[in-house]
Order: sequence, then structure tokens, then C-alpha cells
Amino acid sequence: MARAIGDREGIAQSLFFLAAESGIRGQYVAARSMFEESLAIYREMGDLSYIAQVLVILADMVFDQGEHAMAQSLAEEGLALSRELGNFMGFTYRHGLLTLHNLAFYQSDFPLARSILEEALAIARKQGDREEIAHILGRLGVVALYQGNYVAARSLFEEGITLGREVGCQMYLTFMLGDLGRVFLYQGDFVTARTYLEEDVAIASGLGDQRTLSYALGFLGQLALYQSDWTTARSLMEESLAIHRETGDQLGTARRLYNLARVTFGEGDARAARALFEEGLTIFLVLKSKWFIAASFEGLAAVVLVQGQPAWAARLWGAAEILREGMGTPLPPIERPAFERMVAAARTQLGENAFAAAWDEGRAMTPEQVLASPKPAPVVKRPSSPACPDDLTRREVEVSWESPRAMAPPALQLNTSWYEKDRRHHLLTLAIDLPSSIFYPLSKNDSNKSSLLVSCSVD
Repeated sequence: MARAIGDREGIAQSLFFLAAESGIRGQYVAARSMFEESLAIYREMGDLSYIAQVLVILADMVFDQGEHAMAQSLAEEGLALSRELGNFMGFTYRHGLLTLHNLAFYQSDFPLARSILEEALAIARKQGDREEIAHILGRLGVVALYQGNYVAARSLFEEGITLGREVGCQMYLTFMLGDLGRVFLYQGDFVTARTYLEEDVAIASGLGDQRTLSYALGFLGQLALYQSDWTTARSLMEESLAIHRETGDQLGTARRLYNLARVTFGEGDARAARALFEEGLTIFLVLKSKWFIAASFEGLAAVVLVQGQPAWAARLWGAAEILREGMGTPLPPIERPAFERMVAAARTQLGENAFAAAWDEGRAMTPEQVLASPKPAPVVKRPSSPACPDDLTRREVEVSWESPRAMAPPALQLNTSWYEKDRRHHLLTLAIDLPSSIFYPLSKNDSNKSSLLVSCSVD
């Protein structure tokens, strides 16, 4: 009707509300197109208030689609107009701040991200906006989570969830439930983690927002991954990845590729795992997402180590270390035991001096340089095996791993439950032939505990 009578303001408003409805339904391409058309009309009309509002909404949308430079430009323009209008307390200003927070957070500038959130929280508290307070508390919790401050993260999430339940905001509640579940997951409390992660999926499934559901599925998939339930983990991760691809969520796509790489490595396919890590890294590098680059380097290092490239693994670990130091984000404690085993294996293969040199090389390289740095795998002389128990061959001793499942919940494990049934035959069918220096022998009485552990970081 508005188009028929040439009502430009009516057209812009209709496009705005149709775009918002499309966004809620997960139709992001259509929503973006309508927001952009409405913005063009508002610019023609000179309506600064609506221009600012559409700018910050568009900024958030293009951020999700991986266009971070455009997102920053749109958000900053929207904030500048809000300041010009003297609007420091409304939706537009707060929303613009949160988009700038997203940019800072995913580029791993955690101090800036926290500072922006604290400004937004002060505004929400002054206004008495309890729903927005819950939302921002949740975001502050995520910053603490990624910096490894699990006590602070738990406190912020619990406060936000309590408030979210009181005001009935299901959208914010689902994100906080998933993130609180990850707090427990990364500390090895799988029972409590499952409680929150399953509630997260249940709520997200009823919201009708595909992007929200994709993250909930991915987080539940992480629990399955840590429990070595590869079938469930793969199913959940692939479902989540399909939604991220469909909605154009580049960061979400890269995160699920990373998770699928971990699942694939756990299943025993090092070559496919490496391809997935590298595919995810191409996106993380474009987005300048340092936290995920570091985590991917740590996972890729484990893969290339078992492929016989310990020097490249050491460089990848060195590059990850320097990134983590710059961000102030240590390797999560739950990952440390498996990580240290892999590092020790590489050090043994290379020798202390060569290992330290390769690690230092990685610390001095850019992420792009370290990815381009692999060299032909050296011929590594296998160390002599320890004395063999009387009913095991030398090779069977070498492929036993000294870490019962109960002792290492964070690690990926290749289940060898068939070991006792037909030990000698099935050992020959292992998909990954690891260098013998990675293995630690068990006594014959403990051989039923055999499992293969590989180190990857959390998402």
C-alpha cells in the first residue's frame, strides 16, 4: 500500500518491521536487504533517529556474517549520530556499544570488550532495565570464561540466569545456560554441565531462532566430544554447522569446523582432521579471532605430531603460546594434562635443543607464517622399547597409553574397548600410526585401560 501511494516514510517503516520479523525467523539475507533499503530511504528523508537505529541493527547483522570492518563502520556511525542527538540512554546507543563489544571480543581484545560492557551495564542499571542487565551480565561472563576466570564467570552467569528467569527473557536465558554449562564442562564436571546444556537446547528449540539453536547444539556436542561419544558429537556438530552455513554465520561456521576437526581426530582420521582445522583457520584468520587461532594451532599441532612432523607441531605450539600471552588467556586447566603429554612426546623425538629452537621460531612468527612453515618430516629414530611383559609383543607395549579414561576427562580418546577381545589383530587396524615415543607402556594387567589421548583446546 505504501509503495502504491508513494509514501516513502511508510515504505521505510514497513521495510524496517518486515526486516526485524525476518531476522527473528532466521531469514538473515532477506532481513539485511530490507534493512539496507529502509536505511537508504531514511537517509533520503534525513531522519537521523531512524538512521542511527537501522545502522546499529545492520552492524550487528553484518558482524554475524563475518563482515567485521563494515560492522565497525556502521556501529560507529550509529553511535556518533546517537551522541549528536543526545541519546546516550536508549536502545540505539546500547546496541551500538554491544556490537563494538562483539568486535573487540572476537578479535580477542578482552580488556576493551569488558570496558564497553561495563559502560553498557551502567546505562542499563541506571534505567532499571532488568532484561538488559541480565543480557550484559551474560556477556561479561563470557569474557571471564574465555580468560579462564571460571569463578567470576560462574558468578556472572548465575546472577544473569536468576534475573533472566525472573523477567522471562528466554533468548538471553538460553545463551547464559549454555555458557554456564561450559564453565562446568571445562572443569570436568560433566553431570552438572549436561543439566545446563540440555536445558539450553530445550529452550532454544522452542524459540524458532535457528542461530540460537545452532550454538546450543554445538555446546551439547562439546560434551559428547569430551566423553568420547563420537557418534553423538558428530551428529550435533554437523547439524549445528549446517545451520551456521545456512544463516551465513562465518564465525559460527569456523567454530564448528574446529569442533568437527577434534571429533574427526578422535575417530582416528588425522588427514581429515587436519583439513578441517585448516578450513576453520582460513576463516579465523580473516576475522582476526586470536583466541580461536591459538586453539586451532594447538589442535593442529597434535595432528601434525602424529603425522610425523614434530618440528612443525612445536612451532604451532610456540605461535599459540605467544597469542595466549598477548590475550592473557592461559590454556584451560582441563586441557593441560593431554597437552603436556603431546609436548613431551615432541620434545623426546626432536631432542631438547631442536625442540626449543622450533618452539621459539613459532613464537617469532605471524599466524600466517607458522601455517606456511612445515618442512619435510624428519626421519625419527624410534627409541628402544621398554622390557615387554611376557605375553605382549614389543609393538603392543608401544601402543599402550598410560592414562585411564577416568584420569583424563578433558582429552579426546580413541576408544580401544575391543583390545582384550582380539588384541594383536586389531592393533594392526588403528587408523593413526603414532610415533612410538608418544606412547607410555602399561603393564599387562592394565592393558584393558588402553586409550589414545590427543590434545586439543576448548571452544
